[in-house]
Amino acid sequence: MDNSFDYLVKSFTPTIFTWSFYSDFSKIAKNSFIIKVQLSILNSLLGEKNIESKFLELVRQYPEIREVLPLLLAVRDSFKLVLDTEKNVFDASELFQKKTVLTKEQEKQLLEFFRESGLKTVFENKMIGDLNDYIFGVEAGLDSNARKNRSGTMMEILVGDFIADFCKKKLYQHKDQATVKWILENW
Repeated sequence: MDNSFDYLVKSFTPTIFTWSFYSDFSKIAKNSFIIKVQLSILNSLLGEKNIESKFLELVRQYPEIREVLPLLLAVRDSFKLVLDTEKNVFDASELFQKKTVLTKEQEKQLLEFFRESGLKTVFENKMIGDLNDYIFGVEAGLDSNARKNRSGTMMEILVGDFIADFCKKKLYQHKDQATVKWILENW
């Protein structure tokens, strides 16, 4: 084996993870805080018996709560189309936008979403004690995708110096994050 490669392998660290790898709590807290008011309004539904009519009443009075409904299912963006078990397409593209004034038909669709997504059961049976705490957990879970990105960046930084040094010693050309265009033009 080449001595440079032996050196490279022996110089590996046992981990690339720093404390900042696990969770970005400042981002999680910020994202949770932004929707705190909407969640507090929705908290009033927890444990309600006549929940469907109360849900629609809140949606009419506070249309901004519709924006946070997908997040309760750990989805950042609004649903576009949903295929139900009977192969009917459910178009939810406007249901979660506060600027849209809902028609009676859209209110029915929103109720269908509330029922079929399982949120009605969760609210009715008070399976969650506080939506603000719940969303903090959802945000932490969604941060796992960002964690993947953080680990890639950490690895790039950690390995990049070794590779650059190795290439320099061997007179190889080196480029961090080389694009296809750069590779075709230079190699």
